[in-house]
Amino acid sequence: MARKINSITYTDDLKNVLSADKNIKIANIKETVKSLESYAFADCKDLIIINFPEDLTFIGNLAFIKCESLSEITLPPKIEVIGEGTFFECKGLEKINLPEKLRRIGMTAFERCSSLKEIIIPENVTYIGNRAFKECNNLEKVIYKGTLEQWEKVNINAENTKFQKLALKTLYEKEKIIQNIEEELGDTFTKEEINRLALEEILN
Repeated sequence: MARKINSITYTDDLKNVLSADKNIKIANIKETVKSLESYAFADCKDLIIINFPEDLTFIGNLAFIKCESLSEITLPPKIEVIGEGTFFECKGLEKINLPEKLRRIGMTAFERCSSLKEIIIPENVTYIGNRAFKECNNLEKVIYKGTLEQWEKVNINAENTKFQKLALKTLYEKEKIIQNIEEELGDTFTKEEINRLALEEILN
C-alpha cells in the first residue's frame, strides 16, 4: 500500500519515500521517514528545496539524478552512505553540506554537478567511488577535515583526479599551518586541537 501526500508517495506506514511527482518544486518530507528509495526524486527538474527529516538514515541510488534546479542541500546527521549516482547531473548544485558520520561516497555520486565549486569532506569518510566527482568542471576547493595521514588511507577509486589534486592542495596548506602553530605554541594544544585550529583557518 502507498499514500500520496503533497506530491510525494510514501509507503503506508510513512517510513519510506517511494517517488515524487516530476513537477514538484518544494519537498517537505515527513518526520517519520527513515529512507528514500532509489530514483525517489529522479528527474524532478523543478525541485528547488528539499527538507529532510532528522532521523533519515538511508538514501537510495540515483535518488536525485538530474534534479537540475537544486542549488543547495544539507544532508541529515544520520546519513553514513551516499549511494551510486545519488546526485548525478544535478547541474545547478552549488553547495552540499555533508554529515559528520558519512563514511562512503558512492560511484558517480556527484558526477556532472557542474556548478559545484567547493565541498568539505568529513574525516570519517573512508571510501570514494569511481567517478564520484567526475566532470565537476567548476570545482575549485576540496577540504578534508582529517589529517594528511588519514587521507592517505581513504580508498579513492579511478577518475577522481581533479578532486584528489584539490584535496591534496588544501591538505598541504593545512600541514604548513599546523607546523606554524606547533612552532609558535609548542605543547599548548593537543594534535586534535591543532588540526581543528588549522582547519578553521583553511575554512576562513
